[in-house]
Amino acid sequence: GLVTVSGSFRDSGDTVISWPDYQDIASQIGAFPELAAFSQRGALYRDGDDVIQLPLTVVSDNYFSVLGVRPALGRFPEPGYNYDSDPTPPITISHSFWRKRLGGRADVIGQSVELTKKLFRVAAVLPPEFRGFSPVMTVEIWMPVGAWTKNGKEELQRGNGQFEAIGRLRAGISLQQAQAGLDPLAKRIEQTDSRVP
Repeated sequence: GLVTVSGSFRDSGDTVISWPDYQDIASQIGAFPELAAFSQRGALYRDGDDVIQLPLTVVSDNYFSVLGVRPALGRFPEPGYNYDSDPTPPITISHSFWRKRLGGRADVIGQSVELTKKLFRVAAVLPPEFRGFSPVMTVEIWMPVGAWTKNGKEELQRGNGQFEAIGRLRAGISLQQAQAGLDPLAKRIEQTDSRVP
């Protein structure tokens, strides 16, 4: 029952959407009782004297619950968590990152990790079978959008397309019905965003 929701340029087809677009769709379109957002990124992980580029996915707080994924260790941040007041915001790590980079330590929850010169703490470890949606790479770290944008909210502005959306259709709703609900909202978004091509 999972579907993706994407933006569309007139001349080049599907594209990513902005964070306000995602929020509008999630709150205004009843066809999706659950809708999550994610953005594929990267981060520089410091391991002693070594600095390693790692795949990272920025996610909405409900990302794992929408997908039905539970942590192998620890807990995911609760929706509405105040990331701005946390000096070491929480992240979720892959099972392979936990085993290979952090030694598979049982006391990993709460451990600090340096990513792109900022400290974060491990809140959860994912089960080994979950590797993300990328067909070409295994994601190592999942960071809540509130932690990613803690020091700069410009990526959350309308028109700054960075995110993909994934959700579940409400029972009894077809893709055609969902699209019919999205079309008027898309027109309203276009009217308020001068950067839409």
